[in-house]
Amino acid sequence: MKLVVVGGQARKVGKTSVVAGLIRGLNTLDWTAVKISQYDDIASRDTPLGDDLPGSGLTWDGRPGLPATLLGDGERSRTVAPAQAAPRGGPTADLGHNHLPAHLDFLLGEERDREGHGDTSLYLAAGARRALWLQVRGGSLAQALPGLLTALKGAGHVIMESNGVLAFLKPALYLLVLDESQVDFKASARRFLERADAFVTLRSDFRPRDWPGISSQAFESKPLFKVSECERWNAALCRFVSERLALAGA
Repeated sequence: MKLVVVGGQARKVGKTSVVAGLIRGLNTLDWTAVKISQYDDIASRDTPLGDDLPGSGLTWDGRPGLPATLLGDGERSRTVAPAQAAPRGGPTADLGHNHLPAHLDFLLGEERDREGHGDTSLYLAAGARRALWLQVRGGSLAQALPGLLTALKGAGHVIMESNGVLAFLKPALYLLVLDESQVDFKASARRFLERADAFVTLRSDFRPRDWPGISSQAFESKPLFKVSECERWNAALCRFVSERLALAGA
C-alpha cells in the first residue's frame, strides 16, 4: 500500500477538494480514499440519535442494542461490521459537527453513493475505487486503526484526509493545505508541520501570515503548490505526488 496523507492547517481550508483533485489528476492509479473525522467530547449529555450525517444523505440508527447501521436510500443502505464499531460505557456530549452515536468510540463506514454531496461521495465522483469514512471520538484513533487497516488490505494506492493519523502511520507523502485567511492553526497541524513534504493552497495570492509560534521560514524550505479553486490540482502537483509514490515503490 502506498499512502498519501492530506492534512489541513484548519477546518474548511480545502482538504477534500485537494484529495478529490489528486484522485482526478492521477486517475490511472487505483485509489482508495479515506476521510478521518475526530471529535472531542464536551459537557455530559446524550447525543441526539438519527441526525443527518454532514452532507452525505445518510442517517444513523444508533439505538442501544442494535448494530451500528448506516441507513441510506434503498440499495444504498449498508451495515458496518461489528468489529468496526466500538461501544462506549455511557452517555457523552458532542460538538455540533459530531454525528458519532453516543454509545460508540469509533465507527467505520463505506460510501457507495457517488452522486451524493458528502465528502466521501466526492471521492467516488472524482474516480476513487472505494471511499471510507472513519469517525473517531477523541483519544480512540489508535483503537480504530486496526479495523481501518484491515479494510484497506490489498489496496494499492490510499489517500487519507487527516492530520492525526501521522501519529501512527508513515506515509509516502504528506501534504498540508494552507489558507492564510484562517487565523486558526490546529494543534495537529502544528505537531506535524515539519513532516510536511509540501504545502498546497487554493489561493493564488497566498502569503504565509504570522501564525503565533510558527516561523514563516517553516514554509520556505519546501514546495508550495497553488492550485485553482476550479481544478483543485495542477500538473506540477500531480507530477510531484507521482514521483514521490514512485520512490516509495523503489
